Amino acid sequence: MSINDFYIVNGVLKKYYGKDVKITIPKNVTSIGDDTFKDCNFLKSITIPNSVTKIGKGAFDYCENLEEIIIPESVTSIGEWAFYMCSSLKEITLPNSLTNIGYNAFNRCENLMNITVNANNNEYISSNGVLYNKHKTKLIRYPCGNKNKNFMIPNSVTSIGDYAFYECENLEFISIPNSVIDIKDYSFNACSNLKNIIIPNSVTNIGKYAFGACDSLDNITIPNSVIRIGDYAFEFCKNLISINIPNSITTIEKGVFIALYKLESINIPNSITTIKREAFSGCKNLSSINIPESVNYIGQYAFSDCPLEEIVLPNKKLSIDHYAFHNCKKLKIIEAPIGLSLGHLILNNACKIKKKLWW
Repeated sequence: MSINDFYIVNGVLKKYYGKDVKITIPKNVTSIGDDTFKDCNFLKSITIPNSVTKIGKGAFDYCENLEEIIIPESVTSIGEWAFYMCSSLKEITLPNSLTNIGYNAFNRCENLMNITVNANNNEYISSNGVLYNKHKTKLIRYPCGNKNKNFMIPNSVTSIGDYAFYECENLEFISIPNSVIDIKDYSFNACSNLKNIIIPNSVTNIGKYAFGACDSLDNITIPNSVIRIGDYAFEFCKNLISINIPNSITTIEKGVFIALYKLESINIPNSITTIKREAFSGCKNLSSINIPESVNYIGQYAFSDCPLEEIVLPNKKLSIDHYAFHNCKKLKIIEAPIGLSLGHLILNNACKIKKKLWW
């Protein structure tokens, strides 16, 4: 290792050009810049001096063989994606000086089993290797290398953070307490072995992609407390057989139920006024659907590639966007009130309409 391997500008380590598997950052460095060690797959161990106060965005991104890193008590900030895809990292200790952890800092660290926080830290705390804010009201990150199949979220938690359980493939059951109000974006995304999760009636928001690609999930109950389900929240839950939409929901957002291959039917409540783009697209076994009179808008591709045989559209003021029923090859009967214009929305695709019933 040579000092010439380090490109340093005004105390910021911009790039490392060496090939050593074990390095110590020079003591004149005060900040590790964005993407400094990105793709340094040869790197196994790194020591950071106590002169460093900041670790930049993506600083160790894709350091797939990094096994050990010592973060000194001088570091106050860890940037977004800082340790993304550090797949050999098994544990990490965060210092008491740390006041900020950026978005997805430890995402896709598939062997990370334990996140430890110095007991004197004023912003964060860890319990059984799980990272929380200091008051344990927000669960920030569950280490996806943890081998446990079951996990009970503490009663103090009110918010499950973005990507909190992302790609935690060992988990099969998660208990969410009644204290939780908010499930953030991607919270449980790609938990491929998650079979059972109960959403309590305290939850008001389910974020975008929150349960996307949960391959083993076969049913889920959404309580009436939920007032919003984000875009693509349940996308590609390919084994989901049944799901309910509570009366508290007024809009089915984009792609919420896209590609639920085993879903055969779903009840849309009278509270729904809007069905957005791709909401049920690619539900290959969805043979029947009720569209209540309350619905006044159906978005593009909302039911595309569904094996629907008959649809009833009761609202004559209903606005149907382009290709809403695109490639519904089994669709034979449409029932609709006089005055509702279907036009090219049905007829320019693979549907073979045999009968239109007007009243």
